[in-house]
Amino acid sequence: MKLITMSLSMVGFAASVFGSEAVQLASNGKTNYQIVIADDAAVQVRAAADDLVGVLEQVTGAEFPIVNASSAQGKYQVLVGRSDALAKLDLPIDWHGLGPEGFVIRTEEKRLVLAGGPHRGTINAVYSFLEDVVGCRWYTPKFSVIPRNENLSIGPLNIRQVPAFESRLVFYASAEDPDWSARNRLNTFTRDVAPGRFEAFINNPKLGGSYRYARWHVHTLGHNGLLPYAEFEQHPEYFALVNGKRLREGQPCLTNPQLVDLITRRAKEWIKSEPESKIMSISHGDFINTCQCPNCSEAYQQYGRTGFYMRFVNQVAAELAKDYPDILVDTLAYHWTRKPPQNIKMHENVVVRYCTGGGICIYHPLDKCSFNTSKDPQARTRGGGEVYSDLVEWIRISPRVWVWYYAHGGDKMHPLPIFRSLSQNFKLMRDAGVQGFFIQIDWGTEQIRSGGLLDLQSYLFAKLIWDPDYDVQKGIEEFCKASYGAAASYILSFVELVSDAGTYTGTPLVHYKDLDLTKFPGFHCP
Repeated sequence: MKLITMSLSMVGFAASVFGSEAVQLASNGKTNYQIVIADDAAVQVRAAADDLVGVLEQVTGAEFPIVNASSAQGKYQVLVGRSDALAKLDLPIDWHGLGPEGFVIRTEEKRLVLAGGPHRGTINAVYSFLEDVVGCRWYTPKFSVIPRNENLSIGPLNIRQVPAFESRLVFYASAEDPDWSARNRLNTFTRDVAPGRFEAFINNPKLGGSYRYARWHVHTLGHNGLLPYAEFEQHPEYFALVNGKRLREGQPCLTNPQLVDLITRRAKEWIKSEPESKIMSISHGDFINTCQCPNCSEAYQQYGRTGFYMRFVNQVAAELAKDYPDILVDTLAYHWTRKPPQNIKMHENVVVRYCTGGGICIYHPLDKCSFNTSKDPQARTRGGGEVYSDLVEWIRISPRVWVWYYAHGGDKMHPLPIFRSLSQNFKLMRDAGVQGFFIQIDWGTEQIRSGGLLDLQSYLFAKLIWDPDYDVQKGIEEFCKASYGAAASYILSFVELVSDAGTYTGTPLVHYKDLDLTKFPGFHCP
């Protein structure tokens, strides 16, 4: 990993900051402070404490010992997580209000408290402290900025934060690194986020308490998933009737009376095989091919295709809840199921994964571009049309809506013009009630090697799904200046050019596909 160190006499924090007094964590490369954790601290808390010690040593040069609460002495303490030592201070902290991942960072006399909710709250406190107060930055897995300050003074501080979104996933090469993911406070992972290395995520204690899926995270009702192709020989009636033939690669025949029991049984097998999982995907295949049998056709007439499909999902969710009441059932509002159904409420355990679509205008905010808001059916068939209003309606009828946000496309040389819409989009979705995100930046290994500023994009997305009020422009400037050094002004000019509507021609849908290359100084198309 490439590190940059910089001198720093004092780093403040932009949020509301107040407390008893400043804390001098290190003086002349020495410290009197102990890192205090509970005697029975969870493995993720111990891992966070270890990382805190390692980073503070890089910052100050001082060695911070880790001690159990029962052995802690004096007032020079950094209290990481809840413990008897923290309880003795009797601080007025609303632990319940922090939820599973919220936290407090506060100074109390000579002590510093970094503690939070039971799942990842303390981990988030540690990394928020290191980033927002100490000034550390983890831009990519191979490039970080760690301030150098042998006389580290912080506070006074009294910070309370609860993350805006409960599920946070970035699908890109940076997130294949468990440490980068933890430090940037991601908390949801799938098997294909780190191909062949998923065990590294499962076994990394800094990612303890994260969301993970049983077996697979999407399209499980197709593609040889919960309805395996092996069933086709004995039970073709389980599979879609398309143009007069049962189709093994189609969607299931959802009116088959045996199907709810079969899918439920298979889903329980998946959950049982991975008992640490928190989410079960019950989601249609990545194709249309819906069943055309008389019973299904009648059901479409009565409920609509989306409505009938969601009723099936609700049935499976209700059955799973009998044995696994804490498992979330993730399904898709995608393609032929994106338009919200009528006269239905989703089961309390269901997560509707709303897919914005790869065809929408990404240059403008979701609620502004005429292509995204059009009621014209042609706009919907091309991926746009009532994108935001559909999302709002899904939120009205669902206990949880997590968004699959598309930011992939373009080609090897041309980044997507997303930068000016990001801030407004994520505030808009937060205010509407979205509770989680799957950010898809990557589209195969070619994109990983592209010239599309994808490292910058992944960093910005990680920040926005942690805090949608994050200053995107400040983040762009900070990233570029740190990463590109003397070339930063050129990269910033390029980002500005990407963000200039005059750079593009064509309809809003294809802003990024019809680049006028003559607008790029010094660039010559062969």
